[in-house]
Amino acid sequence: SNTNSKNKDYYEKHNPKKLAKDEAVIIFEYIKNKNTDELIEYFSDDIKNTHNLQSEWANFYEFINGDIQNYDEISFTGEGMLIDKGGQINDSHLTVIFNNVVTTENIVYEIGYYHQRISKEHPESKGINLFTVNIRDDKGYIVDSCSVGDIIIY
Repeated sequence: SNTNSKNKDYYEKHNPKKLAKDEAVIIFEYIKNKNTDELIEYFSDDIKNTHNLQSEWANFYEFINGDIQNYDEISFTGEGMLIDKGGQINDSHLTVIFNNVVTTENIVYEIGYYHQRISKEHPESKGINLFTVNIRDDKGYIVDSCSVGDIIIY
């Protein structure tokens, strides 16, 4: 049907993974180059107003042993979207994970962020709300982590 293809075009235009992939590549470069001002620009107003992001980023980099080099792959977890009866997206969010991030000290981390792409109900939450860096053991359990920002529960 015509409505379906119209909705499909709309979804494609707002496809979280497609939009997030290009953005993630840029964000990783900012992380790698410690461009905290650029990273802070991505955060939601809510987090910018309630956190000392400069200080939290300083802790984030202190937590990491060595300089970040590269990652294996980007994965998208926790993707969610709410579409109303009219086909409008009211909420769109996802988690982006850089897997096997290696530093100059040859230490492997997992770096990820939670991105609220659209929120009609809470526009102040639009943007990145949380960045985390994790160290996992051989079994895949998180044994240590550090974060910037927070998950906002309304």
